[in-house]
Amino acid sequence: MASKKLSDYLSEFPNFLALFIYSFFVGAISPILLDIGTFLNADPQDVNTATSFFMVGTVLGILLTVLTNKYFKKSFSVLGSYILLIPVIVFLSFVKTLIIFQILYGLGGLFLGITWIQSNNRMVEGRVKNKDSVVNLGHAFFALGALISPFISSYLLESTGEWRHIYYVILGMVSVAIILYVLVLKTEKVKIKILEKTIHPKKAFSRGKTVFLVLTAAMLVFNMISQTIIFSWSPTFFRIMKAFSIYEAGLILSVFWIGVMVGRLLISFLAYKVNTDIILMGLCIITIFSIMVSVFSNSKATLFIGIGSTGLGFSGVVPLAISTGTSIFKKRKDTVLVILFSLGVLGNAAGPYIARVFADKDLNLSILIAAIIVFISLIFVITRAVSKKYIPDIVEQ
Repeated sequence: MASKKLSDYLSEFPNFLALFIYSFFVGAISPILLDIGTFLNADPQDVNTATSFFMVGTVLGILLTVLTNKYFKKSFSVLGSYILLIPVIVFLSFVKTLIIFQILYGLGGLFLGITWIQSNNRMVEGRVKNKDSVVNLGHAFFALGALISPFISSYLLESTGEWRHIYYVILGMVSVAIILYVLVLKTEKVKIKILEKTIHPKKAFSRGKTVFLVLTAAMLVFNMISQTIIFSWSPTFFRIMKAFSIYEAGLILSVFWIGVMVGRLLISFLAYKVNTDIILMGLCIITIFSIMVSVFSNSKATLFIGIGSTGLGFSGVVPLAISTGTSIFKKRKDTVLVILFSLGVLGNAAGPYIARVFADKDLNLSILIAAIIVFISLIFVITRAVSKKYIPDIVEQ
């Protein structure tokens, strides 16, 4: 029995790798916005909007999967997306203007959005029975990619003086992913047309389940707005306001993602023992207080602790929203994922612009606003937990 469980988790590794590459790509520029801005003759907050372009591209990629899923196996569309991503990465290594940089990030988001949603879809439909556990573990790989990328980009910039070398690293990862998916396709019978019985939305989405899904989406959106503000803008905030070096800025972002990764690994075990709503409430409260510490403390040691616990607080909300939001639906799980991720990633896209608006007014407020937004997310977490008493059909049928 134990060996079968291990085998089931190992079968998810291609999906874990896809999440790793996605987060590595989007997180690599966070600690070096000042340096990219100098090269592109742009302000760092304007360079940071490339993250918004990436997120908008991700939404388009997610929506595109509605079409690709009708004609191709999920692993086949993932392979195609990786192949199309290669020229985008190559062009990024030569970019010289901000607008081209932003457009290329949008295209990167498009192709990686397909790999991301397909991998999440494969996890919730996979052989591992405890979806809270497997999704949290998969998103621990997401956190690992985001953890490593700022450290590597900072190291490459300091050692070579060239920020664009990070894209050579990404190119190598994508090449490995392509090889892996070729092996996967050899073990799967590729069907150019997937024949499935169509389930009418009215049969899948009852009124109670729709209410629950709306509350889950709202909780997810506000959390993802806040999370994007932290991971995309905080390294620059610490460089400007706390006199951090580029190495320290990259390190503090890595500490943030260590907190996320550790939290997701813990939750993958806690999901078997602790009520999900209690976990979500606790995570939101941890996040709010940790962000406040990260803004108002002047001790570097305290700042590292604050940002690490901020990552811990963010760790479980997204994967638990995915697992709980899909588990109540016996059919149309792929549709639910498209809805949740499209709205959530739009929240990601809004984050850098919100940070930019408040940075022009008060730099402290540009990070503190993230705590306020998490508080709004907490309200929806509590509302969703209370609503279960009045919605009779939210358990999986």
